[in-house]
Amino acid sequence: MAGETAVTERPEGPLIWVHVPGDGGLAAVTELIQRLHHALPAGLTAVVTGVSTGVSTGATAPAGSAWDGIVFAATPEDKRISVQAFLDHWRPDVVIWTRGHLRRHAISAAADRRIPLFLVDAAASGFDGGRLRWWPNRTRSILRKFTRILTTDTQTLQRLRTLGAQPWTLEKSGALQESALTLPYDEDDRADLAEALAARPVWYATDVPEAEGDLIIKAHSQALRRGHRLLLILSPRTPDDAAAFRAICKKAALATASRSERLLPDADDQVFIADTDEGRGLYYRVAPISYIGGTLQGGQTVSPFEAATLGSALVHGPRIDRFRHAFARLSAAGGSLELSSPNALGPAISTLNAPDQAAALAHAAWDVASSGAAVTDRVMSLITAALPMPSEAQG
Repeated sequence: MAGETAVTERPEGPLIWVHVPGDGGLAAVTELIQRLHHALPAGLTAVVTGVSTGVSTGATAPAGSAWDGIVFAATPEDKRISVQAFLDHWRPDVVIWTRGHLRRHAISAAADRRIPLFLVDAAASGFDGGRLRWWPNRTRSILRKFTRILTTDTQTLQRLRTLGAQPWTLEKSGALQESALTLPYDEDDRADLAEALAARPVWYATDVPEAEGDLIIKAHSQALRRGHRLLLILSPRTPDDAAAFRAICKKAALATASRSERLLPDADDQVFIADTDEGRGLYYRVAPISYIGGTLQGGQTVSPFEAATLGSALVHGPRIDRFRHAFARLSAAGGSLELSSPNALGPAISTLNAPDQAAALAHAAWDVASSGAAVTDRVMSLITAALPMPSEAQG
């Protein structure tokens, strides 16, 4: 995308330029922008550069899509004339640089125009290039153009201090990451379901594609050998898959009921198929263990932070491309359990049925999810305070 010319006109109202080196932080940045877009009375547009999303250069996503309020643009070459043309066209009110991999001319040109500059989600990996060793004075000069620098950890903060950042601009905030809004549910449904379970051990497999049906039921059959009262709540990826799952359960000789047939499981049910539209919010709240469907086979997963924010311990396979960074942060904090193979699912469920095991995993996941929300709030407050008052807006 570098070197192309943006073709979209600058929208009216406040506008920020957000640079994301690579795709790794795009989900978190998208959430940040959407929250700002809907929170500000005048709305907000973000011009995002650096990512390789496949979205046409300069194209604005359709209203109401995941890219609401975002324009993807070509990253200007790090040459003075290219950067000046980019700034002349978009006239950003604030510049947000994420992670690192700083571009000298882009940052200097924004600073020369007195545009507030924030470096957020700064990680040590973004400051380990050879140019930093060969041009220490230049690196110091660039870092000192930022109004505020938020680092993911103490190691990065100390690294940037050594490189010459002003100490009073540095702040260890933690990682900027995507989170999930707390999923809705009906409290009467939750209370009825909790009463029907009567303290039975239960695990939840959500968004399960038909391709995973056999292995999920096999894992449950294995776990039943160590806990005969264990109940599996299974949410098919599509309602049309429910009949296929029932057939698999019948073949495995498991007592099975469906939500569409009976609102609640009874004491003899071993599998309860959640084939109606109550949503994951209900089942995460009653299941201490959740498997994220599609991570062993079938691809495409739901956000792991949905379960993390509701106290359910997370189990998943290795196919996590869509939410790789979210899963990585949970795993690093001990907030999720990655399975080495499909055959590991049954033993993992049996192990986590010990209350202390599931609780430790769920607590660590909740810490990660809640800290991510706090970082997003902090960045939002910095941007909001730096935006011009309506009468001062450039657009």
